[in-house]
Amino acid sequence: MKLTNLTCNTWADPINLDDAPPVFGWEISGTEAGLEQESWQIRVVRECHSGAEILWDSEQVPGTDSQNIPYVGPVLESNTLYHWRGRILMARGAGWEWKGTAGVDTGVVQTE
Repeated sequence: MKLTNLTCNTWADPINLDDAPPVFGWEISGTEAGLEQESWQIRVVRECHSGAEILWDSEQVPGTDSQNIPYVGPVLESNTLYHWRGRILMARGAGWEWKGTAGVDTGVVQTE
């Protein structure tokens, strides 16, 4: 089981993203029949001199949502590269390792 087609605003690794706030999505692929997602978690990070700075961690959220998950962290800065990754917990406790990383490169972020 793995997360595939990680998207931000329906794009894979978008460049010059200027929508605020972004929304995330993924698809699940795997070989075990009958497994359904029970919960999810997203983490958004920014690289800095001392390593990766976590900007937003959704914590574990119960549910089967996998599209249009809104970012609710601090305002993203313009012209900055961010990375996000997700993990899901499947029925019967399968999964829960971080499964994939995707990039988000902001342009001039429009704030309200």
